[in-house]
Amino acid sequence: MQNSKLNDLVKGYRSIELKAHVSLDDVINKVTQEVAELVEAIVKWNYTEMKKEAGDAIVNVLSASAAMGAELVDMRWGFDGEYVSRSYEHLFLGLWKWNQKIQALRWRYSRDDWCVTSLREATCEFVKVILRYVDREASLSQVVEKNTEKFLKRVDAYKAKFDIYDFVDSYSDFPKKGIEFKDISPILKSQEAMKYVCFELAQKCSWADVIAGLDARWFLFGVEVAKILGKPFIMIRKKWKLPGKTVGIDYSLEYGSSEIELQKSAIKKWQKVALIDDLLATWGTMLAAASLVEKLWWSVNNVACVISLDEEELLSSETRFKLSSYDVSSVMSYQ
Repeated sequence: MQNSKLNDLVKGYRSIELKAHVSLDDVINKVTQEVAELVEAIVKWNYTEMKKEAGDAIVNVLSASAAMGAELVDMRWGFDGEYVSRSYEHLFLGLWKWNQKIQALRWRYSRDDWCVTSLREATCEFVKVILRYVDREASLSQVVEKNTEKFLKRVDAYKAKFDIYDFVDSYSDFPKKGIEFKDISPILKSQEAMKYVCFELAQKCSWADVIAGLDARWFLFGVEVAKILGKPFIMIRKKWKLPGKTVGIDYSLEYGSSEIELQKSAIKKWQKVALIDDLLATWGTMLAAASLVEKLWWSVNNVACVISLDEEELLSSETRFKLSSYDVSSVMSYQ
């Protein structure tokens, strides 16, 4: 199996996990559970369960490692060994080493190359051990595809009974006459709705290196999305709100101007940044945030928001036209 194909399949699988609202923490915990179940199957010498649990464990190990940037480009998947009866210490040792590396990488602010390489090596060694118990007639691509189908069914069943639009209230003529205000307070009051929205945003931002938000309401969702993805979060704030060396940008508002800034040392050059917002209307502030990100030699991976107001008047605005060059998406849209 080609490494590029393997990585594409694993990325696709991770995307399905996010659609099914499975966090990185969930995936890592699932690996531990599956290894324990694999050991139980080994003790009982249950071939069917051994193959199933080993396949599930490998897919989740690959998914978690890839989410942390440790793509297995140097891994060889051939296996010519034998099943090892009642010998599972090496499984727990491999799990411990892999868990140590992935947790160390998660808690680091920046993902240094040496730390990613260390996780990649631990992943390769761990997977080689688990491969002893996988169905030899099934390729890794088939294992990934099988799990993808399972998660797709879970997504369809979950979303069929949940309408996020029920958690948005509308107020006419607020804050001024002619405005239809969309209130997200019901989302914030519901744990289930908040989880739904944040996972939907996480799915849209999964391939960014960093999540960024502007105070204050952007923080409500941006921090949660970063936590789900296991990625760092940075603050874009109004002038004079951040300490240290900062860089800022001026932008125009309907009745004046404003300035936003962020810390120069927040991210490395060329990292991909996902911008999170609660509501996109005129898009003026978001366009300024995107320009500020690019000013520091970072690239805008995508723009994601909870609600997008897509009325004809707003769609034809100049800022909308400029921001359309980015990948812009929303959880909900009102026309």
